[in-house]
Amino acid sequence: MDVTGVVTWKTHMRKHTAERLNMCESCGYACKQSCHLMKQMRIHTGERQFKCVVCGHACHQNVSLKSHMRMHTGQRLYMCVVCGYE
Repeated sequence: MDVTGVVTWKTHMRKHTAERLNMCESCGYACKQSCHLMKQMRIHTGERQFKCVVCGHACHQNVSLKSHMRMHTGQRLYMCVVCGYE
């Protein structure tokens, strides 16, 4: 197993334990992955790095911006199988 495989395996094995290596100094939130802690820290700092190019709305997470962008495009993710309503 190469180094990447070992890191991936260790990260995976944390799912099966209560081990939380990353802790927020502001509120005590604990998580298993550093990327989750980075998202948590944006809540405290108010950083909103994902900005809408249409209206300037800013979001903490890229997934929120993608959802927001559907408002501008009119894209609907789901359609009713009975009547076709989107």
